[in-house]
Amino acid sequence: MRDLTGRQQEIFNFILAALREEGVIPSVREICQAFGFASTNAVNSHLDALAKKGYINRRPGAARNIEVAPDFLQPERGVPIVGRVAAGNPIDAIENLEGYLDLDVIYAQPEHFALRVAGDSMVDAGLWDGDFVIVRRQPRVESGEIGVAVIDGQATIKRFHWLAGGGLELVPENEKYQPFTVDPAADFSIGGKVVGMHRILR
Repeated sequence: MRDLTGRQQEIFNFILAALREEGVIPSVREICQAFGFASTNAVNSHLDALAKKGYINRRPGAARNIEVAPDFLQPERGVPIVGRVAAGNPIDAIENLEGYLDLDVIYAQPEHFALRVAGDSMVDAGLWDGDFVIVRRQPRVESGEIGVAVIDGQATIKRFHWLAGGGLELVPENEKYQPFTVDPAADFSIGGKVVGMHRILR
């Protein structure tokens, strides 16, 4: 790793603080506003330097395209955030490590991980867009429990309802959405059972 300039260190510290306190890495625009830069070009220049020096990675095309390099993450601090999951229509499953939630030790177990909720189909179960769900990896989710279903490489969070004969109906918790049955021909797996929720108030 190479030494950072003063401003690069300030930006990197800002990224780490946001990740530790809010569980989300700030966007380029948010960094721009926090440091009073006239444009995002200056931010991108500093971020490119941080990437070249091995402190961060950048994902082209993503709105929040900054990832802290693994050497600077602290897994002992909490629950790993491994992506997002749809509460609505299924979305592409994202498995890249984004950071950690600093939560109670009851959740900081190897079998637990966090996903960010996207959509509103589970609002009546208290899960809002932008919330984090804590998921326990397990091969079975019982009827009536909320779990993560991965269908043809896409993930969604729903209440599970097992049908006679072994079929599975995924039930939303919002009257705007209808339950749907998993196609037997689909590539289906269970990501785990939702065992907790974490909301960051802004």
